[in-house]
Amino acid sequence: MSKRRKRSNLAGRRPLPQRRRENECARVDLPELSRHHLETTTEGLLLLRDKANHAVRLLNPLTKALTDLPPVTEDLGGAYTVWSGPFQSAARIIYAGVSDETSPSSVVLLMADRHLGRAIAYANPVDQRWAVVDDEMWRPGIPMSCRFSSASTMQGRVYFVTVEGYIIQVRLCPEPRVVPVVVDQPNTKYNMFCYLVPPDDDHRRGGGMLMVRYYLNLYHLSDEERRIMTRRRKARDVIRVEHLVKEHRWNLIQVFEVDVAGKRLVPVEDIGRHRAVFVGDVACFSLSAKRFPCVAGNAIHMGALGARCPPVGVRYLANKTADPSFVFATDVPGLLDDISVKRYRQRIPELNLLPLARPCTLQEYLVCCAGVLGGLKD
Repeated sequence: MSKRRKRSNLAGRRPLPQRRRENECARVDLPELSRHHLETTTEGLLLLRDKANHAVRLLNPLTKALTDLPPVTEDLGGAYTVWSGPFQSAARIIYAGVSDETSPSSVVLLMADRHLGRAIAYANPVDQRWAVVDDEMWRPGIPMSCRFSSASTMQGRVYFVTVEGYIIQVRLCPEPRVVPVVVDQPNTKYNMFCYLVPPDDDHRRGGGMLMVRYYLNLYHLSDEERRIMTRRRKARDVIRVEHLVKEHRWNLIQVFEVDVAGKRLVPVEDIGRHRAVFVGDVACFSLSAKRFPCVAGNAIHMGALGARCPPVGVRYLANKTADPSFVFATDVPGLLDDISVKRYRQRIPELNLLPLARPCTLQEYLVCCAGVLGGLKD
């Protein structure tokens, strides 16, 4: 049973480690990672799971401040089952956010495993245990599900997007619950990936929270709509990619700004010439192309999933062109390039993506950080 959370004056007692600002960069050694699994990141903090006892910790990689969170115990049911499950399971996904609805701030965990179930839980460093959020509250009579696709924090509130493209807020006060924000989405029959990108530090044009939709095909459109899109190219909205079985297929990448107050998605064709967005199964984030000119701005970089997938590497919004996928090697030869590393890791846990040439580009590192747990091995 989830607990009711009241705001209290605990700001000076064991707060979360200071969050990192966007675009900070430093090279640091993190010996803590040898004793922990890196589960996910949020607000520039690393969420760690102790390899020995499954303890939950937050690490600021720049200051090396390590904060203990309450243990995820067996009495939490599905939350414990998923959290303590096999780290390399392709069916398992963990996301996190930081909510300022409580004082001190709380970490919200979104945990899912296709075989073991799912759970949403939250806690802060002064709590004795995690509280589980009932994700059934908003479902009666509404055909939606809580299969997470990515998560984001905006203005101290935690949001996540489902595989169907619905955007949901995890609200902790006055009662913990999940609240639908954007639910009027097309029926895509699961041919679509949805990514929620946190706002960057510059909240001017194009700096807000974004949702990126990546369609693997155009089957969600009618025959007439597909004909128009592919024959006329509709101002080059669609992306033609080569396919091993067919001569080619069509992909589509759409970008929206999330209007939380209006509960809608606003299509955008320009996110600002200095904003570079990286999206993937592991993380979604923005980078300033002004500070890092080697990275293309006003562009969507697709997180690497395998040695040569997904088929689209970068989508440039200004001229609606696209680059093919980034190409990597693996430390186990003979694997298929178009199969994700996550699937192979079920039987080869130590499998990694390797650069084809050194030194690596910053883009190569970042697409691996977005798409593959553990990033690029170099």
